[in-house]
Amino acid sequence: DDQALVIVQRAIAKMQTELECGLNAQALASELNVSYSSFRHTFQQHTGSSPHQYLLELRLVRARNLLTQTPHSVKEIAQQAGFDDEHYFCRFFKMKTGLTPGQWRSRSVPKHKS
Repeated sequence: DDQALVIVQRAIAKMQTELECGLNAQALASELNVSYSSFRHTFQQHTGSSPHQYLLELRLVRARNLLTQTPHSVKEIAQQAGFDDEHYFCRFFKMKTGLTPGQWRSRSVPKHKS
């Protein structure tokens, strides 16, 4: 229904703007005035993934962009992408991409000829 779609859209917008704030799905459901189980079910129906998995994917996209577009350290990038723990971030990144953050950066950043 329309109300469910609005809730999902508001949740996604909030996830995108507050990635680095330690946002979690339970707090988000509470903020949207819906029960977590109802929110999770509705979100999964509309997006194909749980709110937590969706948030992790957004964080991964942010991290990949930061790795290729900034000189920040892996630790800084982990924080800016919303990961509290740099080691967890590195394990998660490698599990999802097959590469460490450093390998991703070295393959993605164009080499300048001198």
